[in-house]
Amino acid sequence: HDIRDFRTTLRRVIDAEQELYCTLRTRLRCQVWSSLGDSEPYVHHCLNEVVIDKGANPGLGTWDCFVDGLHVTTVQADGLIVATPSGSTGYNLAV
Repeated sequence: HDIRDFRTTLRRVIDAEQELYCTLRTRLRCQVWSSLGDSEPYVHHCLNEVVIDKGANPGLGTWDCFVDGLHVTTVQADGLIVATPSGSTGYNLAV
């Protein structure tokens, strides 16, 4: 698609009568709980991948990773990237 056609595409998205195919497979819902005892998680809706890092804190952090409520792994690292098949392409090429 050409960016100059954005008005036509936008009309199709807004028009309830138009059939529009939309896939949600590359969207992620990320919940981050702080080890500081916050009772509510930080919730983010992301496209393709989620990058979580420890920020300016020195040393490694311990990361527990759950997918759909099931524990997948625990890692000790300075960050964690969770990517969909679409989102992982850039990281695979960057290595």
